[in-house]
Amino acid sequence: MAELTAEMVVDQLVPSDPRISPDGTLVAFVVAPMGRRGEHPEAAVWLVPSDGSERARKLTSGAVDDRSPRWSPDGRWLYFLSDRSERGEAQLYRMPAQKSGEAEALTRWKAGIESFVPLPDGESVALLAKDEPHEEDERRERERDDAEVFGERWPYARLRLLEIGTGKVRTIEALGERHVVEVAPHPSGTSLAVVSWPTPELDNWSRENAVHEVSMPDLETRRAATLGAGVYELAWGKPAPAGPRLFAVAAGLGGVGEAVLHEVPLEPGGDGPRMLEGDLPACPAGVRRGGAPEADPLVTVADGLDTWVGRLRTEEANLEELWHHSGLLHSQTSP
Repeated sequence: MAELTAEMVVDQLVPSDPRISPDGTLVAFVVAPMGRRGEHPEAAVWLVPSDGSERARKLTSGAVDDRSPRWSPDGRWLYFLSDRSERGEAQLYRMPAQKSGEAEALTRWKAGIESFVPLPDGESVALLAKDEPHEEDERRERERDDAEVFGERWPYARLRLLEIGTGKVRTIEALGERHVVEVAPHPSGTSLAVVSWPTPELDNWSRENAVHEVSMPDLETRRAATLGAGVYELAWGKPAPAGPRLFAVAAGLGGVGEAVLHEVPLEPGGDGPRMLEGDLPACPAGVRRGGAPEADPLVTVADGLDTWVGRLRTEEANLEELWHHSGLLHSQTSP
C-alpha cells in the first residue's frame, strides 16, 4: 500500500451536489479536487445513469470552475455555472443532456451569477446576481483605490428573471433594498418563495430572515413571514386545505445551536412560522421537495456521527425514517 502523502489528500477528487433528472433516470453531479492548484478552483460536471447501468461520464473539462448543475423541467437541458469566460466570474450556461453538444452561454452579467433555479415554465430562470458595477466602481478597480468604509459599497444580490429565448434579464424591484439569499419556485410555477436580509452583512445570517412570496407572472410581492435566524433551505410541500405549504430549516435562536424545522404559512393573516419536531433528539440538516407535488417533503437529519433521511408526514407533523447512513451525508436531492 502506498504511503499517504499531502499531495494525495489535496488531489483527491470529491463528488458533490447530485441532481436527479425529472424522469429519475440520470444524475448530474460535480467532481472537484479537495485542494486547489492555482488561484481559482477547478471542477467538472459529470453524468451517470441512476440505476448504475453505465459508468459515469465527464460532461465538462474541469479546467475551469464548472458547478451547480440543474435540470430543465423537461430534462432536455442541463444548466450550470462556469467561469470559463472570465476566471472568478461565473455565468450561466446550458448544454444538451442526452447528446453531445457545446455549452451555450446564457448570461453576460458583469458582476457574475451567484446562483440560479430553472423555473417550471421551461422558458425562464430565476437568478441571484449582485448589482453590476457602476462607473465609480470600475474607476476604483482600475486605479486600485481600495479604501473601504464599512457598509458603504456592499454589493446587493437581487432576484432577477432571465428569459431564455431573448436573453433579457429583469430585476424584481418590488423586493426593494434587500439582499436576497435563497429562492425556491413552487412546482406549479405560480409563485416563488424568497429569503432576504436587510443588507449583505454576513452577521444577518444569525438575525431575522424575511420570507417573501412573489406571484407569477405578475411579480406581485409580499412579506409572508419572518424566521428568527439564518435559513439553510426552503422546500415546498403538498398543499393543505388552506393553501400551499412551505418548509424551512433555519438556525436555532440567535443562530447558535441546533437547526430547527419550520412550516411557514403563506396565507395572508395566518399564524407565524410553526416549529416542527421540536423534541427531536437530533438536528435537521436540510429539507427537499418530495418529488411529486402531492408528496411529503424529505428531511436529512444529523444524528450524532450518522445521518438519516426521513419523510415529513405533514398532517401529523412527525418524521418517518426512510434510510440510515453511517457517517456524514453531504447533500440530497429529488426529481
